[in-house]
Amino acid sequence: MGGYGIFIMFFVVIYSMYMGYNDGSLAISTTIVTRATKPKTALLLTALIKFTVPIFSLVTTLMVSGGVGLEVANKLGTQLFITTLPTGKEGFVFLFSGLMGSLLWAMISYFAKLPNSITHTLIGGIIGAGIVNMGFLSVNWKGYVILNVIAMVAIAPLVAFILGFVLLKIIKKLASKGPNRHVGNILVWVQRINFIFLSGSFASNNWQKTFGVVLLASSIGLINMGGNTMTWVVIIIASSMMIGILTGGTKIIMTTGKKLFNVGPIHSVTAQLTASIVSTVSNTAGIALGVGQAMTASIIGAGTADRMNAVKWARARKVATGWVTTFPIAALFGAGFYALMATIMGIPL
Repeated sequence: MGGYGIFIMFFVVIYSMYMGYNDGSLAISTTIVTRATKPKTALLLTALIKFTVPIFSLVTTLMVSGGVGLEVANKLGTQLFITTLPTGKEGFVFLFSGLMGSLLWAMISYFAKLPNSITHTLIGGIIGAGIVNMGFLSVNWKGYVILNVIAMVAIAPLVAFILGFVLLKIIKKLASKGPNRHVGNILVWVQRINFIFLSGSFASNNWQKTFGVVLLASSIGLINMGGNTMTWVVIIIASSMMIGILTGGTKIIMTTGKKLFNVGPIHSVTAQLTASIVSTVSNTAGIALGVGQAMTASIIGAGTADRMNAVKWARARKVATGWVTTFPIAALFGAGFYALMATIMGIPL
């Protein structure tokens, strides 16, 4: 791996840590807010899951031709563009600018407390840089981006909202048939089991996004995936996600668990189950899901089904606005960085 490849891996590490911090916190948010699980216990279990899920995928890849559970990474790494990608210095500037633009917007939105989608920030930045380098028509809009990326900003949250709404009604009806004390104990244990599965499904989707970036870097000659490189790349991504969640996204936990709707045990169970279903389907379909969108929309759906006027709709609208604007803003940042870096590096625009 040359100097260009090391630079790209540095950003892969940073972004993997950020996803672990943000989306890992989302996965355990409701179970912590309802006190079904102690924060330290939830963090440690989720950190372990964040590490083991990519390793499991690596093992299956080595054992089975084509691998199992790499649909998201393969699509992201091979289907974003339909033209020949730049190589060498130009290829590095393209991918570096996309990642730098993505990371900068992620940092700005985080510190300014602006809701965003990590997934669409990452993809938007890379596409923005690609448009300036290769042209608007180089992007695989019809074959991949429109349906699997842009449309998912609306489709995934809508599905999660509706499913959360329906499941809350069903679970609430089932719960009403049992003694309150027994139902309460059951809800606690279901939350504890649910957040483990939810953390796993989130981790499966998330680690593949940065691995997809590595595959993209490999396709333009920046990283050689031969020998033991793939093993080390997966271990690095897994470790980065684990470190990210161990930093503990307390603010994210409180925003998801209380600032949208005052989540109780039954809402937590519903939201966890809903987000797990949406995330698992997305993993199977190879869709780079905004897992935060799925979790947030699940909570709002469950809250609406219970007490519509208790949902903090002003906050929900702000979050939705952040989702919609993330992709185009990140694309502008990626495009701007490419124009700047190309000028500095003497690459014709």
